Amino acid sequence: MRAGNILPAAAVAKGVVRKGLLSLIVCLGAARADEVALADAGRRVEGLDQLLRAAKSTDKELVAAVEAVGAALRDLAPDADPRERGRVRDRATDALFKALRLERVDRETKRNLRAPVQLAAVLALRHIDRERADDLMRVIERHILGDRGYDVDPSFYDAVLDPLVRLRAKGTFEWVLEEVVNPDTADDARDRALAGLDALLRIPATGDQRRVAVNRILGIYQSYMFHVEDDFLEIAGYRGTKYKGMRGAGPYWESMRPTVMRTLRELSTDPRTGLPAFDIDTKGEIGTLERHQVWYAQNSLAGRAPWVDGAREPRRRADAPYTRMPPPAWFALGAPWQHAWRTNRTVLDRPLAPAAWRDELRATTLPDLAARMLGDAAWQVRAAACLTLGRIAAPGAAEALRARVERDPVEEVREAALLGLSLLAEEAQRDFLRARAADAAENPRLRAYALLALGLLKDAETPRAILASGDAPPDLGACAVRALGLAGGTAPEVAAILADRRQPPHLRGEAGTALLVLDDRAVLPEVMTVFKERARGTPVAAAAAAIAARLTPPDDTRAIRRLARETGDTDGNFTGVRTLLATSLAGMGGARGAAALAEEYANLRPNSMRFVERGHFLIALGRMASDPAKEILRAEILALDHEWDLGACALGLALAGEHGSLPTLRTLLPARGETYAPHGMMALALFSDPAGRVLIREALAKRRSDDVLEEGALALALLDREKAVPDLLALWARARRAEHYDAFAWAFRLAASADAIAPLRAMVEGGPDPVQRAFALMALGRMADPAAPLHALARDSNVYADNPTLLDLARWRDAAPLLD
Repeated sequence: MRAGNILPAAAVAKGVVRKGLLSLIVCLGAARADEVALADAGRRVEGLDQLLRAAKSTDKELVAAVEAVGAALRDLAPDADPRERGRVRDRATDALFKALRLERVDRETKRNLRAPVQLAAVLALRHIDRERADDLMRVIERHILGDRGYDVDPSFYDAVLDPLVRLRAKGTFEWVLEEVVNPDTADDARDRALAGLDALLRIPATGDQRRVAVNRILGIYQSYMFHVEDDFLEIAGYRGTKYKGMRGAGPYWESMRPTVMRTLRELSTDPRTGLPAFDIDTKGEIGTLERHQVWYAQNSLAGRAPWVDGAREPRRRADAPYTRMPPPAWFALGAPWQHAWRTNRTVLDRPLAPAAWRDELRATTLPDLAARMLGDAAWQVRAAACLTLGRIAAPGAAEALRARVERDPVEEVREAALLGLSLLAEEAQRDFLRARAADAAENPRLRAYALLALGLLKDAETPRAILASGDAPPDLGACAVRALGLAGGTAPEVAAILADRRQPPHLRGEAGTALLVLDDRAVLPEVMTVFKERARGTPVAAAAAAIAARLTPPDDTRAIRRLARETGDTDGNFTGVRTLLATSLAGMGGARGAAALAEEYANLRPNSMRFVERGHFLIALGRMASDPAKEILRAEILALDHEWDLGACALGLALAGEHGSLPTLRTLLPARGETYAPHGMMALALFSDPAGRVLIREALAKRRSDDVLEEGALALALLDREKAVPDLLALWARARRAEHYDAFAWAFRLAASADAIAPLRAMVEGGPDPVQRAFALMALGRMADPAAPLHALARDSNVYADNPTLLDLARWRDAAPLLD
């Protein structure tokens, strides 16, 4: 329809086309009737087309025209000729697409001066047909998400996605996930990703779609292995390598994190079952990078998330065992120092003072209680009962545990029973353990536990046979190597596994740890040959060599220089080797080792590409406790600004016994945040600082992250002993997950007191939550038990080895079946 059909010719001749056109459009839009006739709708579309073609059209004119077309789409008469009606709606949609693409860019400000028209078009596009959703996606993809010559306001991305969300067309959820949510750290890309995450929550999606979305979001924002050299570190919440002077999660992650975590929580609440988010109270469970890294590595292939599917069913006899692997990023950047700290935390195993109540608990109360719980309906309670019976060497425990291994329908209970037999360490169980280890049809993890139990019984024959067979599953073979070390096998045979490049990585990976147990410096030449390999080609073997390098004599100048060169190799060595070498230098001791460690820390300090190593070196300096190491730590506690680094430095000062730093540490704890607090509390506890009692309690009262609760409970128990029991009972009520209960159960061991027995026993016998009941029983068992031999497995674990069984035992020790 031409303009002459809309306006008088005289008006055209007088040059007032745009004014008259605007007046007509405003009248048509304002005088909204119940319906808009096809003719009126056609006039509005034609009027908008004319204004879009006219170079001097004002924003006011265009906005009015766009609004009039939007109103026509909304109110178009439903009984009009369907074919003509469809043509008008298509023309109107195309005109609105043109308005959405309209540009007039101010080169100085890089702003699109037609932004008001674009926004009006977005609002009008709510009323287009669902069949045109694909076309709208293409327009947005090409002209809004693609390269542009101007910037947009952050809110515009929310607006431009709104029509798509309202149309609910098929494929919209996947398109938003793939095209809008992205890992770019530019401000513009961040804004669009935030809008995309919000949009995903408004689009109806199936369970499978939600699972795909959860995995993709985790992959984008929680796995930093893809582009280690660039901004992806910043995306992951780690420290960006291109941001000089920046520490910790920079502005990008700080702005993204709340929306990312909310999206994960809400997408992960199953709409079919209505299961709640993983942490319904604080919404903080998925708040830490490391925990999500671990979850993603362990569960992404399984296609399920625990907070989507709810509590898992216990494994049946025919089910395959769960496996836990190191997060992929660990192989690119190295394991975080917090993992090594938790694994090697010797305070958990400190000797228990003799007490009459402890003797009674061990001899009378616990045998009866654990035996009754062995028949409980909850598998978690049965598993805890198995571990407790083995821990206290209760009368008849071996027979009861063997029966559970043979007949319990739940695999976690069977594994706990096997671990209970390991804790018993009875020579009479050797044949039973050998049979289980050799049974090819048995659960591989249970076989691995049997091998480790035989190692503790100094039985090297069975592990050798498993290794000689050559067909053991990787996890089982790795445990056989560790068992060989525990059993006192010869160091040369273990060193040969480490040095043999033909051996699979999972065997070489555990050989280094086994050599530490055997402690034979004669095999050092075999260890050093591994460093001639390309570290990137055999990272597991190189990491194992780094562990075993602790065998180097502290006066072997040549070997120490070699190790120092390996530690300083930033190009050909992956990070994990260097961090473990730092630990080896600290364990070696001596003036030369101390000098090498201090020199290498000075080299890595300004290198932003080596940020993962810093905490490991600070802990190693604390363990070295030399004068140069203490000097470095005293300076760094005042100079470092990232809270992870500060936490490692605080622990280093505590391990070094540098009491002069206490005033600084007391100031840091209330001043710093959730990241520093766990380790700041533990540092005060290791110092036995009386002032720390108040500071730790205040931190626990104000902060609620997982690490704060777990490490804080242990710190308070270590510092305040039996006086901490009321605090631990109060924290018990705040527990939200099995790992919390596990940490609190260890804290009860550190604060062992007769006053804790009655409330814990009441939980075991009458609590509604099987996980809480199980760990209350575990707490009682730990309170009654001196350090158990099983805990030796937690020391010096090679976190880069392909061995989920030993990773679990290292992290959780005897509670591995309960936390699987």
